[in-house]
Amino acid sequence: MARLGDDGVTVLVPVGGTLEDGTKWDAARRLSPGDDGYDEALAAARTRARLPRTPRPEPSEADVTDFVASMNRE
Repeated sequence: MARLGDDGVTVLVPVGGTLEDGTKWDAARRLSPGDDGYDEALAAARTRARLPRTPRPEPSEADVTDFVASMNRE
């Protein structure tokens, strides 16, 4: 989904694909005022900017201990 750039004007639209050798790639197309598709992408980016973000819960001490132990076993 499109998102606003740091300047608040540029819109970053994710693009990506797979090369012939199977390598996957991703990047962002930068749209500026006057570019084709800018108005639609700007509306989508502004909508996304207003959506509330759900904070991720902090891992418990037990989760961290289990994770570290699993890394040490490998």
